[in-house]
Amino acid sequence: MPNPFHYRTHVNQLWRTVNGPKPAYIRLRALDALARDLIPGRPRYAIAQQMLNAVDAYEYARHLLRDLYDRASPALVEVAPAHAGATLQEEQPPAEDDDPL
Repeated sequence: MPNPFHYRTHVNQLWRTVNGPKPAYIRLRALDALARDLIPGRPRYAIAQQMLNAVDAYEYARHLLRDLYDRASPALVEVAPAHAGATLQEEQPPAEDDDPL
């Protein structure tokens, strides 16, 4: 079975093509591809609805952000040298007193 996240991304890409500034024949092909899957009564409608409903909107957004992070160039992901050695306040061990009282 195909990945529901990939299917939803494909449907969103087709919808952007239909509404985008592409030539009419490209927009018509994208609309035809959407119609084959999303019009009730068509053979692939039940499968398409199952795939689209399998993906929660929040999980889909996390998936998109993960893909953006994975595809980012290494120069954008690297930590700045000034912050490379810095740690969060919670990560540092608490200072211990020599005098327990």
